[in-house]
Amino acid sequence: MKNIGYFAALCILLLLCCGAAAEELRYEMKTTDNGSGSFVSLPEFSGAGAEKINETVRSGARVDEYLALLENIGAGGVGLRVKSEVWPADGGAPAVSVLVSAKGRMLEGRPSQVWYPFVFDAATGETLCASDLFADPAEAEAWLNDYLEREVEENLSSYLENRELLPVPLDRFALCGRGVTFLYEYSSLSFLSGDAGAVTVPYFELRPLLSGEGPLAFLAEEEDPEACRENLASEAAEGKLPGLDAYVGEAWEEARELFHTPFDPEVCPGGLLWETEDSRLRDCLLITDGGEAEVTGIICTRLSLCGMESGKAERGAWRALFGTPEKSVEMTPDEAAAWRLAPGGCDLYRFGEMLLLLHADEEGIFDACVLMKAAVWEENE
Repeated sequence: MKNIGYFAALCILLLLCCGAAAEELRYEMKTTDNGSGSFVSLPEFSGAGAEKINETVRSGARVDEYLALLENIGAGGVGLRVKSEVWPADGGAPAVSVLVSAKGRMLEGRPSQVWYPFVFDAATGETLCASDLFADPAEAEAWLNDYLEREVEENLSSYLENRELLPVPLDRFALCGRGVTFLYEYSSLSFLSGDAGAVTVPYFELRPLLSGEGPLAFLAEEEDPEACRENLASEAAEGKLPGLDAYVGEAWEEARELFHTPFDPEVCPGGLLWETEDSRLRDCLLITDGGEAEVTGIICTRLSLCGMESGKAERGAWRALFGTPEKSVEMTPDEAAAWRLAPGGCDLYRFGEMLLLLHADEEGIFDACVLMKAAVWEENE
C-alpha cells in the first residue's frame, strides 16, 4: 500500500509539473500581407498570461485600426509595415517585452513611424511600468536625464532629425539583451532613417537604480563570473557577444536593413567599419569584408563582460578569469586608430574560428572588446 501511495503521489506530481510546463508562455508571429509589400506582423501568445498580453498589445498598438488601413493600401504610393520584436525570443524569463513598430502610412497625419513598447509579467500578463523597473522612479528619471545629456546627446546628434532628447520617456521602454531601450515620439526625437528615436542604456549602468524585486528582479542580478566565462566561450565560438543583437557571420544585407547605417563606412585593416543608427548598438562598430557580404567582426567600447566594466576593469582582471592569452599585441597610436581603438594593447583569446580581443588603454584599463573571425585578424597582422 505504501508503494501504491508513493506511486500515486509521484504521478500527481508529474501531472502537475507537466501542466505547469504546458502553461509556459510561448508565441508565434502572425503576419497579414496585402500582396503589395505592406503588412502587419504581430506575436500571438499562448500559455500563462497570454490572453491579457494579446489583448493589451492589440488595443495598445491599435492593431485593428492598422489592419483596416492595410485593406485600403494598394500597389505604389506609401505603404505600411507593422513589425514586432519579442524579448527574450526563446522565453523562459519572468518578464517578456514586446516592441511594435509601425512605419509608413499612419492612422493620422503624414507618413511617419511610431513605437508601441510593452513589458509584461510572463506569469500573469500584467503590464509592467517604470515603478516595477526602478526602486525609485523619480531618482531614476533624474539620473537618466543627466546620463543622456552627459553620455548620449553629443554622440547621437549626427543621427538626428528632431532633437528633443530630454526628458527621458520613462514609461515608454522595452527590454533587449543589452539593456533598457527608451522609445521616443517621432516629434520629439527622430533619426535620419525616418524612425522615431530610441536610446538603449545597458543594464550594468542601470543596476544601482533597478528595483531588484518582482518579475524584473532578474535584471538587477550580478553576473556569476565563472558561469559567464563558460557562456562567453560558447557564444563567442558562434560569433556572438553577450546581449548584442548583431553577430559575426550575419549576412550584411540583413544586418544593414535591421540596424540602419546612415553614414559611409571607414576603411580598416580588416575591411570596412560601419556605425549603425540602432540604439542597441550604441558605441559599437560592425566590421564587414570589402565585398560587404557579411559581418566579420564587432567592436564594442561600452559593455560589462563577466562583471568587468569598460572604463573600470584592469587588464589583470580578465587574465585572472580567462587565463594566459594566446597572444598579446601592443598597438601604436596609428595602429589602434585604424581599428577606432585607443592606444594601448590587447590580449587575444581563440574560440573556434573566432578571436576575442580584449583591449586595454595605455593605463591598462579595459577599453574595448572585439570579436572577429580569426582569419580577418591573421590576414592583417
